[in-house]
Amino acid sequence: MDNKNYKLLDVNIMFFVLGIVLLTFGAYIQSVNFDTGIFITEYIIVLMPVIILGLYKKINISKALRLNKIKTKVVIKIFFLSLFLIPIIGFGNAVISTILSCFNMVIVFDMPTASNSFELLKYSFLIAISAGICEEIFFRGMILNAYESSTNKKFAIIMSAILFGVFHFNIQNLLGPILLGIIFGYLVIITDSIYSAIIAHTLNNLVAVIGGYLTNIYFPEFYELENLNAGVNVKDMLISTISISVVAILSIIIILLFIKSIKKDCFKIKDNMSLIIDDENYFNVKKKNNGLVLIRENLDFRNMSQKDIYDNMIFLSNKSLENSLIVDNYKTNKFKNINGEIYKFFPLVLSITVYIYYMIAVWKSFGLM
Repeated sequence: MDNKNYKLLDVNIMFFVLGIVLLTFGAYIQSVNFDTGIFITEYIIVLMPVIILGLYKKINISKALRLNKIKTKVVIKIFFLSLFLIPIIGFGNAVISTILSCFNMVIVFDMPTASNSFELLKYSFLIAISAGICEEIFFRGMILNAYESSTNKKFAIIMSAILFGVFHFNIQNLLGPILLGIIFGYLVIITDSIYSAIIAHTLNNLVAVIGGYLTNIYFPEFYELENLNAGVNVKDMLISTISISVVAILSIIIILLFIKSIKKDCFKIKDNMSLIIDDENYFNVKKKNNGLVLIRENLDFRNMSQKDIYDNMIFLSNKSLENSLIVDNYKTNKFKNINGEIYKFFPLVLSITVYIYYMIAVWKSFGLM
């Protein structure tokens, strides 16, 4: 299995097909039995196709999904980072709800919450652990891998986040998951491990599950108030959104500090890697035990002979680099030319069409259109 990348067209087609399966078979199973439906959705509809496609295409699944270990101290930092994710998803969803309230199109969806210790354990497994594992392998594993290999890291992070939001098929829960998806995707890139996103996603959902349980125990009236949100006027919702945004901004600042620290912990110099060393741009040709073989990136390689390139290579020893500031130069990660491959995005156009049609059908079913 030498192939370590999923193909963009395969992934986009799979996203479209599984979206249809989720809206039909998945929705039906969940309506019959929520617990069984969630289990089947996560492990059969979301996770299994990733494994089957990988095996069928003879992909090195371990490399494609970034099944790499992470340091214990990084896990601890991700744990604390995850505690500040809830305000971000709350802010994202509040923004959408405020906009929809202007058109009287807010819908209150019932989401099961734990009311006893058994249900707490059950939903911790189904909503936190299962979703954290299966959805991250699908979005920050397969989808991120396919887009990164065909475009670049930044676009891959954004697209995997957008598709993550769309896959929830709930416009009121669209922006929140997209914001979380961007954070999860960036964590995967800087740690080079899918486990960072799985941990963050699982802990974020676990906080929500525990919060629902505590609310049921100590403040059951909250859900009665929540059901009245559809009738709250736009002014009140706007004030609420602004209040949430203040908390969200503070949370983002704290999250960025954790990410900066995690990035420092996980930074590794590799061969054929663009680096910034003391504000100078270099391309690392080869990492050796005693230093780095580099070449400046401001040179016009296309008009240089191999001898000229060789003559411009420099060697910096580990000793000379001890007091240098070295970071990954993400700016050199250019967007790959896919002009002749636009057709690979056609399944996404179909997916968005289905998404819009589904939301219109939902609004009509509630008599809002």
